[in-house]
Amino acid sequence: MRTLASKHTILLAAASATLTATSAYAQTPGVDLGPSGSSITLGAAALAGIVGLAWQTLRAHGKSRRAADLQEEIDRLEALLSASPDAWCGWSPDGTHAISPGFAGLLGIDRCDRLEDIETALAPSDAAALNGAFGHLRRTGQPFRIVVTTADGGRVLELSGSRGTGSAGGEKFDVLWARDIGHITGEITRQTQARTAALQTLEEIRAMLDRVPFPIWLRRRDLSIAWCNKAYADALDLTRDEALERQSELVPASLDEPRRSLAERARTDGAARSETQHLVIDGARRLIEITEARWPRPQRYRQPCWSATRST
Repeated sequence: MRTLASKHTILLAAASATLTATSAYAQTPGVDLGPSGSSITLGAAALAGIVGLAWQTLRAHGKSRRAADLQEEIDRLEALLSASPDAWCGWSPDGTHAISPGFAGLLGIDRCDRLEDIETALAPSDAAALNGAFGHLRRTGQPFRIVVTTADGGRVLELSGSRGTGSAGGEKFDVLWARDIGHITGEITRQTQARTAALQTLEEIRAMLDRVPFPIWLRRRDLSIAWCNKAYADALDLTRDEALERQSELVPASLDEPRRSLAERARTDGAARSETQHLVIDGARRLIEITEARWPRPQRYRQPCWSATRST
């Protein structure tokens, strides 16, 4: 551009100088130009015309080059946007509208000229949420992200709104990005259903163990009690929550036999360990057998599970 400007300045000065010299030469009094005088004047005028034509040609070339540079920049931006995994559409403050080829198809509509066209493709509550969020974006530039469902329930989309600003800070464009996340929500739904089923099974197992007439308890890796059945709590005259909060052991600690020693041996040996103890249960002294055994641990769990049972 600087080279073209220099050429422009030089040629313009040359043309001006030529026209000035020609005018002064033609108006000089008392000089006999002779038969060739008209030829000299005509030649000067022709030279000025050639210079003017050259300047017009260079000026046109400069405009063409700027247009080509602008088109290259547009092509680069379009290539960048086409590589986006999301469909998009947007509006400038003066109403200029732009949209990616796949945006309308993603929503299942034929055209998308206004925000209302998008809202008609969504469930009513989601359309209202989009209207509020995008309106806030237009007013404040605050970005947003919401999850919506199409009106027919066929797709779950993540809609993100953001404002783009030109490098000079003058041009602004509010853009809505759309991404199909049905496969993600489907996986979340499956995992949620699996978790619900697992929790239901766990509750059924706990209910079954509560019906067993002798104490059963589970230990964590540090041998603290994680859970106990109803018979365990009843043997201690406590509620289940009280027994867990107090970490009450079925066999009290003694100087000769520290509490949890049986569980520690089972943990060290990796095998079930049993012993007999006299305990008072329900007001009667009984001889009971206590067994601490390590549960098989699924590989996906880091914490080992422990169980303990008591039989009379």
